[in-house]
Amino acid sequence: MKKTIQYYLPILFAVIVSTYILHLNSYASFSDVSSDHDNFTAIQYIQDEEIVSGYPDGSFKPNSTINRAEFAKIIVESQFDQTDINDCLTDNTQSGWTYAFFPDVPMDSWFAKYVCVAKDNDVIGGYPDGSFKPSDNINFAEASKIIVNAFDYTVGTDAVWYAPFVEELSDRSAIPTTISKLDKTITRGEMAEMIYRLDAEVTDEASVTYSNGALTGAKTTSTAMTDTSSTDTSTPDTTSMTDSATTDTSATDTTETTSTPGTSATDTSSTDTSSTTSTTPKSNTLIRDFKFSLPLFSSDSAWNQKASTANVLSNSDNQILSLYRVMLGDTSSLSEAASSPNWQYMDIGYNEYSVPISRASNSTTSVPICNYEGELDYSNPKVVESVAPNYGEGGPATIPVPAGKVRPSGPQSTDADGHLVLYNPSTFIEYDMWQATTVSDGKCKSRGGGLEGTSILEAGTIDFFDVRKEGTNHPNPYYSARAAGIPLLAGLMLPEDVEAGEIKHALAFAIPAPHIVNTDNPAEGVDYFYPASRAEESFYNTDPNAIAQGQRLRMKQTLVDEEGNTIDETSLAPITRMFIKAFRTYGGYVVDNATGFSFYAEDIHTGSLDLTDDEVNQLIGKSAGTPLPSGKTKWELVIEKLAVEVELIPIAEGENEETPKNATITTSNFEVVEHAAKP
Repeated sequence: MKKTIQYYLPILFAVIVSTYILHLNSYASFSDVSSDHDNFTAIQYIQDEEIVSGYPDGSFKPNSTINRAEFAKIIVESQFDQTDINDCLTDNTQSGWTYAFFPDVPMDSWFAKYVCVAKDNDVIGGYPDGSFKPSDNINFAEASKIIVNAFDYTVGTDAVWYAPFVEELSDRSAIPTTISKLDKTITRGEMAEMIYRLDAEVTDEASVTYSNGALTGAKTTSTAMTDTSSTDTSTPDTTSMTDSATTDTSATDTTETTSTPGTSATDTSSTDTSSTTSTTPKSNTLIRDFKFSLPLFSSDSAWNQKASTANVLSNSDNQILSLYRVMLGDTSSLSEAASSPNWQYMDIGYNEYSVPISRASNSTTSVPICNYEGELDYSNPKVVESVAPNYGEGGPATIPVPAGKVRPSGPQSTDADGHLVLYNPSTFIEYDMWQATTVSDGKCKSRGGGLEGTSILEAGTIDFFDVRKEGTNHPNPYYSARAAGIPLLAGLMLPEDVEAGEIKHALAFAIPAPHIVNTDNPAEGVDYFYPASRAEESFYNTDPNAIAQGQRLRMKQTLVDEEGNTIDETSLAPITRMFIKAFRTYGGYVVDNATGFSFYAEDIHTGSLDLTDDEVNQLIGKSAGTPLPSGKTKWELVIEKLAVEVELIPIAEGENEETPKNATITTSNFEVVEHAAKP
């Protein structure tokens, strides 16, 4: 239940305000918040409302940044009853859960109950890769969305995800004059200012305004905008880190596990988070203990063919426009199950919705074919003939036993893809699974993906491939763990690629609702192209110009940002330039449906990058000698940096984005090129 503040009569309101002002004047201030500080009144307000109480040393640290976990806690405390906060985990999670809604929010963390309330009440949505990123500093654009949702204001939609929320704060005169940029990392003082103005309905203070995508009215200097780069934030605010009803000093431990950013259709990650630190080392029990010999698949396979010399298709502009409109929010030609991300940038799955790789042992086991919804199903005929001759509905199918602990891709729920590769380095065979289950409450009662285990109990789909061959099921119309019927290792970004200094293969990516015309009998050359072996059956786009499974895209030689300005690629990190070079040289193939323009890298739970610290720093654009965060693997740091920077590259720059169905493109960053040649 949300807290409410009602003012029944103007006179009563005046009395309350007058009384409160008198109270402020007599209230003991924080030791580091002087009366001339920009946010003095606001900080006193949230202290008086017992939203925060400050640090043990009597300070508030108004100029320090605030991370997403702290911000969620303070926002939740300001708007929800303590009973609801205390009961949330009990009411909304299941016995045996290790994480609460997000793979980087442990159930036993101090912030789990606040994230629970925020998630349950649609205050937060997390990132497309399923993570919450509790230890990342929050910027103004992110904060605007969360705080507007928390106060339950009704806002519209916009092609620019944060615009409606920033506009709402602007209309309510709630943007502090120290906010000068949308991606500015906010301070604790600025956080207090926004809560104060909204909660106390203060509308007569100077405020930054938002119009036509720009902020105006910000101060150029401020006592609240001092350098915070050296501020020690390792000791938490005792109120924002503990249950406000009790003083539990053990809860002030901020060594939460961090995870990864994704795209920002929900919470943006426009700031560079590659230097985020954590004091909890990541477990290495899932890291694979073998290396791939590159290249994977035959030299003449689609995955190793260059796209740089391929001709651009005559319909390329129309196809890119169709994708652009869908990404902006046009769903007029999509199937009922399909959706739009309302966000037109790339993202990379490398934590959740990614591809974990583990070693297969020489022993085998039989598992039923059963998805997370508890439905029995048939797998493709290749599995019937080669793996399980006596196969029937639901299996069993014969697969290798994992050589150790495995974790199908998350997030930890039945909404996960549950992808998993078991690879045998001796036979060169990969066994691909979709909705693989390691924890179950009984046959066909999976607890979903993102859970560690030592056995595969069931899977929604099973397939296998020899990585020395073509990397496709074509010409047979089989489906694999990918909707297009191709291997999970095909087009996957691997640590071995980065170690080699160049990604020398095509990339695999998914888009919202690939093309399909004949929904009863999809036909090759219309609905899918080599190396795909089939079309998407449930999430599809009937627009004749839509891009189909197996079609090949290439990145153009000159890239523009969302304003149409040329992107200076020399300012991008070397890992990002490596990705761009691969996309220009080898292109990428549509392999699946997704809620975004999504690429795939090996899951950070299994990937290991064998480079020195300085080689990693060089890849992510840091100076030699910069200490690497102890809570993230080298593979995570590198691929995370790539994920952050590709989010700066839109599909195109255009006009009429507010009406996606009628949007037009001025400049595109991609083109559709001729299909791969069959060996």
